[in-house]
Amino acid sequence: MPNYDRRERVGEEIKKQLSEIIRGLKEFPIPAIFSILAAEISADFRQCKVHVSMLGEAADCAAFCKNLQSAQGKIRHELGKRVKIHHTPALAFQPDDSIAHSVRISHLIDTLNIPPAPPEEPEAVSEI
Repeated sequence: MPNYDRRERVGEEIKKQLSEIIRGLKEFPIPAIFSILAAEISADFRQCKVHVSMLGEAADCAAFCKNLQSAQGKIRHELGKRVKIHHTPALAFQPDDSIAHSVRISHLIDTLNIPPAPPEEPEAVSEI
């Protein structure tokens, strides 16, 4: 697919710009710690799925994404001024719990009672 590299570059730029745009919004409270994890652009560059994560409960992240979706017009307008592409994609904000999932798995691994492996004895080197 020849546009894959371009889609990836545009997605990274959109991700960067969205983070800055969202921090400047005044319509609703913005959490102190949130992250745009990914911006997946469709092949025709008209749709963009934005994966959002934040510190806190999953319900809080879902509510934050709902607020972002309601302000999508303003966010999209500002994005169009910052990223020069033919069509500014429609944005779909989706909560992403992959960071919380990683923390849970890490915690589970830490709680396992696995004894450390015994140290290996070095092999004897025979002299000829």
